[in-house]
Amino acid sequence: MVVAPFQVAVAANRAVRAQALGKMATRSLYTEVIFNLSTKKNIMNALKTFGMGEEDKEVLAVVLGTEEEVEDKVTKITQQINGKVVDTSELADLTQEARVQELYKVTPEELKVGSLLEAVVSRMACRDFLTL
Repeated sequence: MVVAPFQVAVAANRAVRAQALGKMATRSLYTEVIFNLSTKKNIMNALKTFGMGEEDKEVLAVVLGTEEEVEDKVTKITQQINGKVVDTSELADLTQEARVQELYKVTPEELKVGSLLEAVVSRMACRDFLTL
């Protein structure tokens, strides 16, 4: 459901900013990141769509913090993975574009003038102003 690392960076930036302003919609920074990936204002819907499920075979881990904290957290996460760790450059190969288009309601006409990533990030950024 993630098109590119930039999509996650936008969601993480919004989450960190909300935390700094004391205006998070959720109880944790990482849940806020998941919430910001969604086009809807429903936290449970965002968790169901973007959170981890028992049947998931691909997982994108988001780690936030100082450089030292991130390195330590990444090491701990990597040690817990029972599978293959791949670089984010391979993310596009794992993306189910048809499902992403359906979720974010991206039309074929939009894809003629811009990329799927542009359409997705626009919807994420405008969630507070639009009702899709």
